[in-house]
Amino acid sequence: MALTWTVDNLHITVYDDKNLLGEAGAELASQHINEAIEAKGHAVIVLATGASQFEFLDHLSGQVLKWARVEAFHLDEYVGLPATHPASFRRYLQERLLNKVDIRTFHAIIGDADDVQAECDRLDTLYRNKEIDVAFVGIGENGHLAFNDPPATFNDRVMYKIVQLDTACRRQQMGEGWFKSLDDVPEQAISMTIPGIMRAKTIICSVPDLRKAQAVYNTLKGKISGEYPASILRRHPRAYLLLDPNSASKLT
Repeated sequence: MALTWTVDNLHITVYDDKNLLGEAGAELASQHINEAIEAKGHAVIVLATGASQFEFLDHLSGQVLKWARVEAFHLDEYVGLPATHPASFRRYLQERLLNKVDIRTFHAIIGDADDVQAECDRLDTLYRNKEIDVAFVGIGENGHLAFNDPPATFNDRVMYKIVQLDTACRRQQMGEGWFKSLDDVPEQAISMTIPGIMRAKTIICSVPDLRKAQAVYNTLKGKISGEYPASILRRHPRAYLLLDPNSASKLT
């Protein structure tokens, strides 16, 4: 049985395990994607990556959706990493979703572009001219949204930017098994900004696992500030935070 409540505007649900979390998140995503397709003939979504999205994307790929009417944007990618690298988020999405569904368009972040600022500008132009229906995100161990590490800014004027990854963020990437050592983890990434994420009509944030418990606590119990980047979700008019017992373990 799921436990549900709200903090400010944010709808929170704790599921019995992370597989049920992923299944529920996929069903919720499908509902909002289908609503957009019915209303205007197509949907625009934002795809996240990382270990927190494993179960969600597995279930999402099995949903009955008109994928040929879905356009997707990429949340973040490492600077300098080719799409063939095992830790590339382009490769991650290709293997876990895009190879399984017939999606209309995927706007990948080319992290190894010759000019990464020009790549940010390209994505910015594409993204700001779209009506974003659903964004899928997670929360980092340090509380980040996308690669907006604390202290994050909530008032960026651009939709994508080059960011410096802090040590806590880079340690998380190594700890999840994407890299053999901390030195192997890139120091920069291209990330969607927080205003870019907040443009979505609906945000579905999936956060399983014990290592995220403190970040979840800070998101819900801390002040809404750049020190806790994910806390901004409490201001979104239609955002959902999906937890399992481990990630919710510090909450009462």
